[in-house]
Amino acid sequence: MATLFPVLRPLDAAFEQWAGGGEPFEASRENVDTGLALISAAERERILGAARRHCGEALEDPAAAYGDALEAAQLVLVGSVAAGAPECRELHHELLVELERDAGLEALDPLAALAEALACAELWSLPEAVAAAWNAGEGALLPLNVPVVLAAEAFPAWTEDHERRLRFLAVRIAGKLPVPGFPRASAALDDALGLVERDEDARLRLAGAMLEAAIPAAAAIVAAAA
Repeated sequence: MATLFPVLRPLDAAFEQWAGGGEPFEASRENVDTGLALISAAERERILGAARRHCGEALEDPAAAYGDALEAAQLVLVGSVAAGAPECRELHHELLVELERDAGLEALDPLAALAEALACAELWSLPEAVAAAWNAGEGALLPLNVPVVLAAEAFPAWTEDHERRLRFLAVRIAGKLPVPGFPRASAALDDALGLVERDEDARLRLAGAMLEAAIPAAAAIVAAAA
């Protein structure tokens, strides 16, 4: 089920406000219960529906082991909170230092900066990345270092669910700006967030960049299956 995590990420405003906090997240029973209580009933149903559609066996196995479908559903929700809460909880200092140094250069791509900032989160599930790797390489897995090819793969695979995931991830980054001591890095990330908000093409280019980041693990799985 972990390979499908982005599909099961909680997309709920109250949960997001809590999860975006700056304190390190500890997956204690108390913290998980707090997160669960903040997810609306409708969002819980969406998560469980996605789990049934995308990973039915992962639900059936716990249900068989515990003899209780409700217990299995609860395990899915607990896993969703425990995996979703820590994402992008803080921007990495090393990244901010690098962006601050490069932000004055004309060559700096704001979308590339945002893709780096989002490296702590996933936009694509592993099966989606596997499919893109296979299609881009026409079954042979080309050296996938061509963002244009991956952006082309991202376009037909892009759904409203991906839009929602990206919006929620963007909110996490926006909530951390400006970062004290990093004015130029903050401005670069803010520019990228504004571009992604208003420009569909920019969202797809960012999607392609994040798909490229997901390719190595996907390529290893395809190669092992070949």
